[in-house]
Amino acid sequence: MATGPGKEEQWQKVREQIVCAICLDLLKDPKTLPCLHTYCKICLNNSVTIARDKKVIVCPTCRKSVTLTDNGVGGLPTNFTIANLVEVVDLQEQATKSEDVKCGSCSEVSGSKISAFCYNCKEFLCLDCTKSHQKMKTLQHHNCVSVEDLNTFKSLAHVTKPQFCSNHPEKKLKLFCLTCHVLICKDCALVEHRDHQYNFINNVCETERKALSAALKSLEVNSHAITEKITVASKERKKIQNQSELDICKLKHSVEEAIAMLTARKESLEAEVNRNAQVAIDPVQFYEGSLTDMERQMKDCLKFGMDLVQQPSDHNLLALKQQVMLRIEELNNEYEENLQHQSILKPLLEIKKITLPDVDTVKRFCLSFGELRVLDSLNNCQIGGQGILRAYKSKEAHFTVMLKNSEDKKVIVPPSYIVIHLICLTSNNVIDCQITNMSDGSYDISYTPVNIGKHQISITVEGIPFPGSPFDIDVLQPYASIGLKCREVKEYGDGQRFGELWGVTINSVGDIAMSDTTNKCIIVLNRAYQLKHVISGDGKAGSELKYPLGVAYTNDNTLLVVDGYQSKVQEFSAEGEHMSEFGGSRGSEDGQFFKPSGIAIDKRNVVYVVDKGNHRIQAFTKGVFQFKFGSKGSGKGQFEEPYDIAIDNSAEQIFVTDRKLNRVQAFNLHGNFITFYPNHEDHVALKCPNCITMDTDSFVLLTGCPSEKAHCVSIFSPQLGQFVTSFGSKSDGNCQLNWPFGIAVAKNGDIIVVEYQGRRVQIFEL
Repeated sequence: MATGPGKEEQWQKVREQIVCAICLDLLKDPKTLPCLHTYCKICLNNSVTIARDKKVIVCPTCRKSVTLTDNGVGGLPTNFTIANLVEVVDLQEQATKSEDVKCGSCSEVSGSKISAFCYNCKEFLCLDCTKSHQKMKTLQHHNCVSVEDLNTFKSLAHVTKPQFCSNHPEKKLKLFCLTCHVLICKDCALVEHRDHQYNFINNVCETERKALSAALKSLEVNSHAITEKITVASKERKKIQNQSELDICKLKHSVEEAIAMLTARKESLEAEVNRNAQVAIDPVQFYEGSLTDMERQMKDCLKFGMDLVQQPSDHNLLALKQQVMLRIEELNNEYEENLQHQSILKPLLEIKKITLPDVDTVKRFCLSFGELRVLDSLNNCQIGGQGILRAYKSKEAHFTVMLKNSEDKKVIVPPSYIVIHLICLTSNNVIDCQITNMSDGSYDISYTPVNIGKHQISITVEGIPFPGSPFDIDVLQPYASIGLKCREVKEYGDGQRFGELWGVTINSVGDIAMSDTTNKCIIVLNRAYQLKHVISGDGKAGSELKYPLGVAYTNDNTLLVVDGYQSKVQEFSAEGEHMSEFGGSRGSEDGQFFKPSGIAIDKRNVVYVVDKGNHRIQAFTKGVFQFKFGSKGSGKGQFEEPYDIAIDNSAEQIFVTDRKLNRVQAFNLHGNFITFYPNHEDHVALKCPNCITMDTDSFVLLTGCPSEKAHCVSIFSPQLGQFVTSFGSKSDGNCQLNWPFGIAVAKNGDIIVVEYQGRRVQIFEL
């Protein structure tokens, strides 16, 4: 019948926990590092180094570097359980010499044999004094353990003795600061932690214990996953080794048939095969080692955390809980980062394998015998995507290459094996191409042409021309045919006509929201331009619309609407239900508006509102004012009643139409002026730029310019770099425009324009 470990073995494990790995002695004033390893305070002080004016300790066990706070080693949390275990072991040693230890309560009586130890009095007691402790009301609550129990594991139950404050030694640690995550006494609560949130230990311990247990479970899952990945990595390493050994066997067998001619070549190929195998094994072996190290760290953390959760010490749990949580978060983050390297577990697809000729071929080509390749043929490889046929000037184009071997299986090679040469045939300019390994045998190729005309692209893989290479590519002017084909929408629902339309925006599912100033409502159409619902000024408290202008969808498809008459911004759900609002007070103070118009949202969910009447832009987060920029004037960063706003999140720039000054100004996301358009280098003048938007490639689309065609849409390259084209003229005819205002670009590239006087929506197709 199997039995558990003996008493000596158990005590040995306890002693291993309380020995300092630096001085190899019992821990004195044990301090726990963020990596959860514990050492003597004095040993850590001796290990402190200075790096960049900061105190740093490198953990002797895991070599993790720790930057200390201004409190130095003293600022590290004390491991109360370890400190008390040390005391228990010390008491054991004293108890073994019980004949030489006197009763601390009646020490004047000679020959009194000790019977127990009182943790409250911190003294050994004889049998009589022990009985007195048990009878006297004032002493009955004292924590006493018999001498016999000191040598058993029963003594470990007494390691939860009261702990005292290091700043106020006479005060017990009875509180836990929820702000700082440290144990404090009542005096600390009145002074250092006066404005913090804190509570009694017994009130918060169970909650903190559950939080730590939940965090440990997530780490345990990742630890198990790491173990599985180590197994996979080990199998892959063995497969590589087996493949290498198989290749060498094939090589030797073939070389032996023509040993006289191929001896030199044989040795060369053996070395090449071994080098090739080692190149594949090294990253996997390194990966396996890193996983093993991560597994060890996770298990150390799990053991430490589990012990902490299972120990009865509330003080120790609360003292170390934050440290353990930070370590868990760190290890989980390391695990997530490790996932990015999983492609290394597919080396058999990447390792070069030997292809051997027959004996007759060996005799004819002995000097060039043997070759290591990934692909034995490119005949099954595929290429596709619009970017291999046509592209547009200044717009990024893409195509995909799929590599397959003669068995029609996908093959992964380093991107350096693929060589792409793209040249403009009219200017002879070479264009850079970016190759992205999609880790599934396919490669995404991207490029951005700078000239219009014929281009040619050549592709080789391991020096072998790709089937069909070189390819001819037509580079066209972007939006070259825009404005020639369009369709109009004049009514919605059951024949309801649009009023004077101002703004338009599109959400992630293709819904189109338009502001109708005449009918005082927001009209929402689906991607087929059929009515979805109407958000109207129905007079209900909080949702009434009086003069809706700018509209914008957030990342979660809630709709923000600027009401120019009510000087506020209202928020509606995707179903049109009123949710909240901000502003509503006309004025020039922060958070107030005067004739607000346009609105836009950046990738951080910061909302920018054009405060037209105050000649400025205001920024809000969740309806709370953050900052503003702009003032009345014609200088840099000044406005004369700005009109609309758009954000280029890729370039982190804000564009504002300064309608009365016939210009557009650019700012960074903090409202700092960058430039304005047109500048002295531009040859295209702007006239009354109304509304502005961006397409997916950061091309800028404006309504109301250039100067000779005010009733039109103009398109500029990213950051308004160059004028590309314009379309439209003043009329109510098809593909013509009558005071175009709001503009938006659909996912398929269609340009949606709403007309103020034309009272319709036109969709211009590419």
